[in-house]
Amino acid sequence: RTKNPTIFKTTMSHFDLANTDFMEWSPSDLAKYLEKKGVDKTNTALFVDSGLDGKTAATINEGHLKEMGISKIGDRLSILKILETLKKASDQKSFTKLIWKGKEQLYVSTCNKLTSTCFGCCPDDPDEYTLQANSLEIKTIKKYRIGPCVMCCCAPSYNMDNIDMSIVTDVDVKGVPPSCCQKCCCGVTVEHLTIQTNDKQNTKSLVLKGGLGQEVAKKIRTQVEFMQRMERN
Repeated sequence: RTKNPTIFKTTMSHFDLANTDFMEWSPSDLAKYLEKKGVDKTNTALFVDSGLDGKTAATINEGHLKEMGISKIGDRLSILKILETLKKASDQKSFTKLIWKGKEQLYVSTCNKLTSTCFGCCPDDPDEYTLQANSLEIKTIKKYRIGPCVMCCCAPSYNMDNIDMSIVTDVDVKGVPPSCCQKCCCGVTVEHLTIQTNDKQNTKSLVLKGGLGQEVAKKIRTQVEFMQRMERN
């Protein structure tokens, strides 16, 4: 069963494939894709017989092709070249995989929020954070309002700041507890997460609720290690 007929376009690049559900291809789907790329039906039938599908296609090497019974070197090289596109698409999916989303912690308590926004008459817009496998995006939004009401006739302005995980050198977390007065108003600890890069002047900061900063820092360190491994390979 083919979920998306467009997967069989012969001009499809790994960027196009990354936007499809090729990981869900059945062995028959994979065989049809290879046929469209010029692979002989005798050889594509071996993929079906071996139960190789979209999930396994990116891991196939020449040894696997020999074991399947594809004897001609030219055939194996041609198939590996085609499968390389799937490997690149798989990497592309890994790079853009969503790891975490969150928003800036602007206030330490409800009381702090009310006093800082004139009891909701002048609300603030928190930064939005998006962590993907290869980058961290910090989106700063400015909505135009009349009091608490957003002006629908004016689109919000925003700034997107992207941090490449491959250039991150350190991630630190500092917990800032509420003051004595804020504690009386049920104030909570806020964590400041600082990200340092190869460019010492390009330090970025995230403000998160207590406990979340440490959790996100671990996620970022994991992605930094992932990108370093990818670069070594």
